[in-house]
Amino acid sequence: MGLPFLRSARRLLSAAGPAHGWLLVFCFVGFGFLLMRAGTKELPMQRVAITLVPSDAAQLACAWAGTIGGARCEYDASGEPDTEGSSTRLIPVMTLDRELLLVAGIFQTPALAAKLAEPGVVAEDKRLTVECTVKTAGTPRDVRTRFRRDAAWSAPERARAIEVVGCVVP
Repeated sequence: MGLPFLRSARRLLSAAGPAHGWLLVFCFVGFGFLLMRAGTKELPMQRVAITLVPSDAAQLACAWAGTIGGARCEYDASGEPDTEGSSTRLIPVMTLDRELLLVAGIFQTPALAAKLAEPGVVAEDKRLTVECTVKTAGTPRDVRTRFRRDAAWSAPERARAIEVVGCVVP
């Protein structure tokens, strides 16, 4: 009766005796926990719709002391320019669902770069919706953001840092 794995486990437990049986149970539970954790490391990809204007490339900034995938905010936690020297910068963006994301390199994705290269797009500075396939890279706390260079920093908040897999501009 039962799965072959359970029959094997039952035989091991009965052969080990009461004192060693608990040790085997503990090992099985620990092994099961490790299997569950191994299965959650690779987060699924999802689609998000992000709203941007071409001038955002120069206007968006965040302040946070951490690093996600080698990328950092342009400013440290105190709001001073970051001196760590990372060439890859995180910027804050908003989804159409009003979720705050931190993302690196979105303006360099082929679809958005091609759209921005079209005549008149940058000059008009009209809002674009970009649909991206992303993976969550972390959820930093105490991130401060601003959406214009001359604006004050926001209150510290939690954001979701994402890795962009690809984008399309519908």
